[in-house]
Amino acid sequence: MKTDSLKDEGLQRTASNGNGEVENTTTEDAGLQRGLAGRHLMMLAIGGVIGPGYFVGMGTGLSTAGPAGLLLCFAIVGILLWAVMQSLGELGAFIPMSGSFTHYTSMFLDPALGFALGWNYWLLWAGIIIAEYNNLGLVLTYWETPIPRWGWIMIFWGIFLAFTFLGIQSFGEAEFWLALIKVIAILAFFLYLVYA
Repeated sequence: MKTDSLKDEGLQRTASNGNGEVENTTTEDAGLQRGLAGRHLMMLAIGGVIGPGYFVGMGTGLSTAGPAGLLLCFAIVGILLWAVMQSLGELGAFIPMSGSFTHYTSMFLDPALGFALGWNYWLLWAGIIIAEYNNLGLVLTYWETPIPRWGWIMIFWGIFLAFTFLGIQSFGEAEFWLALIKVIAILAFFLYLVYA
């Protein structure tokens, strides 16, 4: 797109400093604030990549595909995800807006497709939340405990709901420390496997 066509559509280029932070965005006009620090965002991304499937579901993939097959699958999916995230990053830097990636779909393809993509994304995360709580209950009831699986699910649902209602700072701190625990656990498992 040329600069003239950008002005015709009401879009403007944004300036950024050396750290990659956008200095002049339209999101400031929308009343949005940046409540998460860089460390929160970094650990949120790392914790989101690790997920509960890494600890619970890895054994099935490893026994089915073997170590080489599992690494090959991780490499293929990683390349695809890298391409998607690069594209979203380019769109976000070129046209910053206060909204999800579904707004780009509505803008460049079709509003109906953006609407369908938004609901698909919501259903995906609704299913992931259910799977995460179920895996949490499954892991905690592996040992003999007087609390049933649904009890653990309700306990942690209440804890995470409280962090969500406390605001973005509390949510960011909780996600930071929980993701750090995941990273430390993976490093501990790795060291145990190397030295055991």
